[in-house]
Amino acid sequence: MKLTWQKALVVFGSGLIYLFIAYYLNREEWYYLFPSIAALFGGYLYLAYSRQDSLFQPNHKLFNDYPILWMAIAFRFIFIFSLPELSDDFYRFIWDGLLSVNEINPFLQKPTEVLQMTFAMERGFTSDFLNRLNSPEYYTVYPAFSQYLFMISAYIGDGNILGSVVILRIIIFAAEVGTIVLLSKLLYLINISRKAVLIYALNPLIIIELVGNVHIEAIMIFFLIAAIYQLQKGNWIYSAILMSLAICTKLIPLMLLPLLLPTIGLKKSVKYYLVVLGGCLVLFYPFLSEATVLHIGNSVGLYFQNFEFNASLYFILREVGFWITSYNQIGIIGPILSIISLGLILWISFKKLGGSFKIIFVKAILVLTIYFAFATVVHPWYLSTLIVFAVFLKGNRFALIWSALVYLSYFTYRDSNYHELVGLTLLSYLPVYYFFYKDVILDKKLKARSNKQALKMKQKQEMVDFG
Repeated sequence: MKLTWQKALVVFGSGLIYLFIAYYLNREEWYYLFPSIAALFGGYLYLAYSRQDSLFQPNHKLFNDYPILWMAIAFRFIFIFSLPELSDDFYRFIWDGLLSVNEINPFLQKPTEVLQMTFAMERGFTSDFLNRLNSPEYYTVYPAFSQYLFMISAYIGDGNILGSVVILRIIIFAAEVGTIVLLSKLLYLINISRKAVLIYALNPLIIIELVGNVHIEAIMIFFLIAAIYQLQKGNWIYSAILMSLAICTKLIPLMLLPLLLPTIGLKKSVKYYLVVLGGCLVLFYPFLSEATVLHIGNSVGLYFQNFEFNASLYFILREVGFWITSYNQIGIIGPILSIISLGLILWISFKKLGGSFKIIFVKAILVLTIYFAFATVVHPWYLSTLIVFAVFLKGNRFALIWSALVYLSYFTYRDSNYHELVGLTLLSYLPVYYFFYKDVILDKKLKARSNKQALKMKQKQEMVDFG
């Protein structure tokens, strides 16, 4: 794809906005954030969806033929030395890593309990540090492989917050580059033009929330795509090992495991699940104890019963609960919604047996959409997994619109009260659900991408190689 002067201008403008967000914008400044996000998504649509060659033949060089991908990498690199201002999760990452460095199991101690230890102050666990954490009264919910990464960043950072952030961000940056390369390989492998990789590579939510705000979904996505790539190539053992790494980074891929059963059959699936289980046990082994399992379970359970942010169906039911009982019924509504979500996820997973391997991508985005629709908490970076599966599909407008409108949730942080406007939240979901209904349910456009011309090119190239 040639970088015309129009595209170069959009790239330059986008770069300036990313620079502004990285080093000059606070999340309270929503009056600057919203126009910046709107401009970035406008540029994203122009760059990702402008007319391009299919870039399908195996002798094509991805970054040479698509120089715009170098810009996508450059956008991510802009954030490398900045301290995140749109999210404070990184403080908990460093706290957990500091616990591991000090040979304290992060699954066994709440931050508030750590501060009461006699050695806390001299080892960096200060009250000022504690006050920067969100949910310091809860046990950590970040799985084992994430804890290893946190430990590395805390060890190398050696008490310097920005230093630890830079280390963790470099790891995330490398994972993002790996994901872009793997996506292009997987697209080629399943006969889809590799230009679709731009949907993920240039998406502002992916750039800002993963590299910019240091969220480990980037590493989970890398392992997840690598697992799918190896499974498509027939290397199911490698795939299962990579899937265990994905699960032990963030638990979200667990809900995708049932998709394999109707696709690859019972016998292979059982073997696959056993290897995944073995990999998870190995990764968790240094932390493993009865208390660890209990604390993770309690924290996950409390997550569904105590936390609420940027929800859709839950907010409607919560208002009904207020009207009937005058109390917030999250302790009842949250678990009920999670049970309904689980039932729908299993129904979608087993609805159609067999079929093309590409059906996994369709089912995956439906599973994730249902999960987030019924969730009590939907932070912007949660949608990154949704976007990576949108790469493989037509009829994905609802996902891309969601990735833009989810930034209206940052209006909650306009002051220290963190008061969420339910009306604004529900309003932001209307276009998402409209296009989901229109494209997915009414017009049935949600299907795997196909490229007959690209497939012919691939077959022709294979014939030449064979000859």
